[in-house]
Amino acid sequence: MASHLLRDIADHIGAELIGDENFQITGLNTLQDAGFGDLAFLANKSYSQFLSQTKAGAVIIAGDDLESYTGNVLVMANPYLGYALVSSMFDSAPVPVPGIHSTAVVATTAKIAKTTSIGAHSVVGENV
Repeated sequence: MASHLLRDIADHIGAELIGDENFQITGLNTLQDAGFGDLAFLANKSYSQFLSQTKAGAVIIAGDDLESYTGNVLVMANPYLGYALVSSMFDSAPVPVPGIHSTAVVATTAKIAKTTSIGAHSVVGENV
């Protein structure tokens, strides 16, 4: 499982960090369900009630919400965008390896980029 220092996350999403820059974030969660190592965010004011109760290790918030939370914060104008950007840092989906599988059938007239991954039993037709 991926984990990242809060300062690295702040740099990645372009946020101002207030708090412990060496705090280790181990996951992402909602304000309501977050635990000690989790990063949460507040983008919708209707969830403000959960800000004072969250157990999150850090929260992404807008500047006008700073007075409502005393823990580690990443401040940015659009917390939802910040959360979307940081989610890529915790994506554990496998990355396809470029190449053509030995069982794939690729037409000789097909134009295949060097970064393409063509899986097993795939067929790429003429002039593609």
